[in-house]
Amino acid sequence: MANLAEGPYEPTWDSTDRHNATLEWFLDVNFGVYWHWGAFTTPQYGSEWFITGGKELQGNDVQFNPVLASEGGEFDPAAWMRVIKASDARFAGPVAEHHDGFSMWDSEVNEWNSVDLGPKIDLVKLLADLVPENDMKLVIAMHQAFNVNGFFAHAPQQDDPSLGTLLGQVPAKRATRARGIAKATATIAPLDMDVLTTYKPLVDGFHDTSAVADWERGGPAELTRPCWLTDEAISATSWSYTEGISYYSIPSMLHSLLDRVSKNGNMLLNISPTTVGVIPQEQEDVLRAIGDYLGRYGKSVYGTPAWNIYGEGPNMAGGGSFTAPLVGNSSVIRFTRNKENNVLYAAGLGWPEDRKVSIQNLGSDALVSLESLQSVQLLGDDASQQANAEWEQTDEALDITFPEQPAESWAYALKLTFDQRIPVPQPKEGASIFSGSEAQGEGVTLGLGDFKRIFMTEAGLAPKKIRSIRVSPGSKGTLCANWDLKGASTELGAGEHRVEACSVGSIRIENV
Repeated sequence: MANLAEGPYEPTWDSTDRHNATLEWFLDVNFGVYWHWGAFTTPQYGSEWFITGGKELQGNDVQFNPVLASEGGEFDPAAWMRVIKASDARFAGPVAEHHDGFSMWDSEVNEWNSVDLGPKIDLVKLLADLVPENDMKLVIAMHQAFNVNGFFAHAPQQDDPSLGTLLGQVPAKRATRARGIAKATATIAPLDMDVLTTYKPLVDGFHDTSAVADWERGGPAELTRPCWLTDEAISATSWSYTEGISYYSIPSMLHSLLDRVSKNGNMLLNISPTTVGVIPQEQEDVLRAIGDYLGRYGKSVYGTPAWNIYGEGPNMAGGGSFTAPLVGNSSVIRFTRNKENNVLYAAGLGWPEDRKVSIQNLGSDALVSLESLQSVQLLGDDASQQANAEWEQTDEALDITFPEQPAESWAYALKLTFDQRIPVPQPKEGASIFSGSEAQGEGVTLGLGDFKRIFMTEAGLAPKKIRSIRVSPGSKGTLCANWDLKGASTELGAGEHRVEACSVGSIRIENV
């Protein structure tokens, strides 16, 4: 995927906003696993808010000191990788430093680390080396910014420089600044390094064009571009392991993954090993169930961009951070497509008892012609199996009758193959844009909202290539000359309109 503009970039938002923070490989991986495990896990009590040790449930003092299985302990890194690999995750890695300020590597600047204290092991290196060996991209989570601006904000000023380091009481020149991401982008871009950085929308001062937005335990309610990330947890009560920990269900985790991928997001799922270094069976069960689904239907998840419309059905999810995971049913559908834009995948989040499903966005009322639809198939028990389904288009929907049910699953995937390209539905509220005049050629469906250049470019139709726009009844479109909804503008009412080449930088769609 090409950047919106070529580097080098200056350490300013105006400069870095002109590039795309998402890398091609990140658009393809979609699902990853990481783990909250460190000194803060030690008491296994309440939550993860402890430092190098503390009192466990019975009141005994304990320290973070996992022992490798090869040395008689219970911590087996290779066993961790086997479980994570069974989930079919495509990227994985550790929380390298949590809010407690304890570094899980051989730090040269922080004496509070896992080599000088506790296990005397470089845990980041140990686990990070195993990730690429298992054909996964490496992710490293760094949570230390909260040391300064939140967790330790009210700690008394320390005379001991060592405690000052732990509590984030360091000279201003060593502190991380929001502008640091712009400087990092400006430095990395000319080096052509394969690096991607993320930030949380909860924190002010970052832009989704300069780094990838990471929604903690949640995500957008609608399809969102550029590509984003959610860090979710199997545990409903804590990020790290605690006694009495509770878990979300297998379907809620799988359905949330499918929901987020359909909205142009990736999911990084957290597991919570025990202090001694064991992944609990309940967490392993979730990972293996997700891996079973992806082993059968992974072609509809990996390497599949979001379609113009994320899904259909009554069950919704997202709307911000800390929102509940999705639990779907047979009436809930989530879409993806292939990169060639001639295969549409529809994941049904349950098996319909009558073997029937309707896709409303492909009805003739949506101005969709299905003359180029070659086949509708249900993916089977392994990646090579697919069975033909019967279908009929009505005004309201594309009605599909499934063949016989394959092996039981928490979700099922349909594959719709078109001769040239997937048709572009006209939304009841919104507009559709096209590369050819008279609503022809490559196209993108737009709902209501603001659509900057990066949204349309990532969707497959750069604004400068727009030649026509079709506005739905009751809606209006404002075409702006600049990429950021600024500059000279033209307002268009309902109907089809030709667009002059290279005249559009961004679009706003509203109801009248």
